[in-house]
Amino acid sequence: MKYLLLYIFLLIFSSQIFSQCDYSISNSRENIFIHTDKEFYYAGDTIWFKSYLSTANNPATTSTNYFIDLLDDDGKIISSKKIPIFNGYAIGNIALPDSLHHGFYFLQHYTNHLLKLTRTNAYLKPIAVINPLKTDQKYLHNYEAEYQINFFPESGNIINKLNNTIAFKALDQFGNGVPISGVLFSPEGDSLLTFKDSYNGRGRFSFIPEIEGEYYAKIFFPDGKLKKHKLPQIKHEGVLIRIAENSKGKIFQVLENLDDKKKLDGVNLLGIMYNEIVFNEPLKFIEGISEGIIPIKKLPAGILNILVSTKHNNVLASRSAFINQPSSFATLSINPSHIDFHSKSRNEISLTLSDTIEASISVSVIAMNSKTDYFNNNSIGTNLLMQNSKLQLKNIRVNAINGSLSTDEIDLQFLTELTEDSVANMKINDNNEIANTENYIQLKGKIFKEGTHKPVTDGKLFFLIQGKDSASSYFETEITETGDFNLDALVYEDSIKISYQYMSKKDIRIDLSLDNEIFVKPKTLNLTSYGILPYDKLMLSDKLETESIVKQKKYFEEKNKTVKVLSEVIVETRIKRPVVVINKKYTSGIYSSLNFAKTFDFINEPPQSGAQNVFDYLQGRIAGLFIDRKGATDYEITSSTARSITGKVFVNVYVNEVPVGLNARDVRYAATIPLHQIAFVKYLPGRSNNLPGIGLGGVLLIYTKKGDDLINSRSGNMKSFMYPGYSSTREFTNVEYTEKNFSPDKRQTLYWNPYVFITPENKEFRFHFYNCDNNNKYKIVVQGFTYDGRLIDFEKIIE
Repeated sequence: MKYLLLYIFLLIFSSQIFSQCDYSISNSRENIFIHTDKEFYYAGDTIWFKSYLSTANNPATTSTNYFIDLLDDDGKIISSKKIPIFNGYAIGNIALPDSLHHGFYFLQHYTNHLLKLTRTNAYLKPIAVINPLKTDQKYLHNYEAEYQINFFPESGNIINKLNNTIAFKALDQFGNGVPISGVLFSPEGDSLLTFKDSYNGRGRFSFIPEIEGEYYAKIFFPDGKLKKHKLPQIKHEGVLIRIAENSKGKIFQVLENLDDKKKLDGVNLLGIMYNEIVFNEPLKFIEGISEGIIPIKKLPAGILNILVSTKHNNVLASRSAFINQPSSFATLSINPSHIDFHSKSRNEISLTLSDTIEASISVSVIAMNSKTDYFNNNSIGTNLLMQNSKLQLKNIRVNAINGSLSTDEIDLQFLTELTEDSVANMKINDNNEIANTENYIQLKGKIFKEGTHKPVTDGKLFFLIQGKDSASSYFETEITETGDFNLDALVYEDSIKISYQYMSKKDIRIDLSLDNEIFVKPKTLNLTSYGILPYDKLMLSDKLETESIVKQKKYFEEKNKTVKVLSEVIVETRIKRPVVVINKKYTSGIYSSLNFAKTFDFINEPPQSGAQNVFDYLQGRIAGLFIDRKGATDYEITSSTARSITGKVFVNVYVNEVPVGLNARDVRYAATIPLHQIAFVKYLPGRSNNLPGIGLGGVLLIYTKKGDDLINSRSGNMKSFMYPGYSSTREFTNVEYTEKNFSPDKRQTLYWNPYVFITPENKEFRFHFYNCDNNNKYKIVVQGFTYDGRLIDFEKIIE
């Protein structure tokens, strides 16, 4: 009775301690999930993907650049892409070479911010590539079964004299769980207990080591083989932590067996999620035990790492548990309105979100076959919520976990996948924010006087950016007092030509020095530590299956070779006079007329005289226009062809079609514009009946250079360079059969759309797709997130 009352007291006491357990985002790491249209491909096929970036289950806003590499199983990079991130997602495709060997490959993906913050490897996603024409020997025959078993102490160590929980996992050489039974023996050879797996080769047992030494187990495997396996070494002293489920949260029990009891002074229980400390509370031990409840109501879904730590941050024991919050998922319904399994038949589906929210999702429809059954598209819930563990390898759908796996089975996954190393290597944020200087593609550097190291400390830089499609854009940026410049937020594909020019009252030549883009490279990968891959699922020992796969691969090869050539088109054009081109480029409205106009094209025929400004240049060049200098920059401009009873008839002066005035002081602004910055001058006399409303004296229009004209205006001071942009991407073509088509159709991906956006006004998304040949089963995968921080994770098989 004494211990029962003590246990109840401890639970109440600890519950009060942890009642304030809460979670807030400060500097959480980015997690990334990649939704590919399918999980296996043929050599020569194309991977279509949409990647979702989240921070503590909310769409990430830190990074703007996403990197993805295709690796072989030796870690060698086959291809790389850089893609812009918008609103927490990135969309792209990767073409698989025809020359790829049959086997497993990896998609390595990351951001600069992720690698800077975690100092760890990039995320990996395995994909299977099928190529019966280039198949290694290991995929051509079946292997004799090989088994292995591993033991996992609940909190990382087995401590003498304490009640230790030991989880185990039995697998074959391909990562498949195998049923086993076993007997535990003491170092003296005494039989202590029997055990067997409870779920997919996994199970657990508890025992108290009474003596130090080598404990071992005899394991009986399915084929009748009996093997002896050692347990991890027993430690003389230490601390254990045990976790159990409770309706109010997680029950914890911390046990100690320490020679020096003073070590328990200042011991805390830490909770860490997404590299954030969510609670840090002192532990009180009574007779070597500390117990309590950790409330989880206010915690997000994901992995909770629980550490017993000293005041000097020495970890004495650790345990990981999964927090499953149904509120972390948005409710989605899939309604097949019309399904037809005939060849090339049309099918119609509608998707509906029950809540009034905004969401970004991707939708894929796959023609099911034996390979599709083997390689399922990973769950966004599994990946984003369990990103710190190897559980992302397993095809567990977290949102449906209550219906598919028991609580005990979930916990066994954690005990047999998360080892002490995963916690020991974890970095706890100290809230030192990593500066985010990334803003898409950035041009940063310094400006120097040509041939020197002396910085230019004022003025502007003008840039003309020209793409391969002849499209061009014009930008300008200020030069700082230290000679630096920064042009960011550029988004473009492929390499572009960047021309630049220094513009100021000073006519000097410059050199531009670009800062190198700082990229954090992933660590060198050891893919053998990634986890066991199901190589047996890629076996090509069945002759009929291999013949079918060969035909399938040839179909893709022929499809990729199909090139549409347009018939020759002859286009006849008339070359326009340069002044007509310039007039159209700069003028608008009533000012675009050339009737009776006197024009000066300063771009194609730049002024050669020594005139100080435009008015000096125009003196005597326009009949009927009188220019009278009244001061250094004051001019009086009148029309000699018009008469007024009140005296002089003044000419309106416009700069870029904005009036600057009539009198001498008003027009001085136009007199200060350097001639080399003027593109076009046009005088429209007032007597023109075709141009009403421009005044009796007419209008003198002055246009300053813009865009490529500004850059090219001083070609002797214009320089250019090539600069790489984002990787080019293609759009997926969803097949449409508007009439009977008798050509073969062996597609696996029947529909792919990464651009699905749900809004409160449009909560339903309808789409259709056409069946391929000889398919009687569809798999629909819908994944994404809402912008209020919930995940969308849905999979449905229709047959």
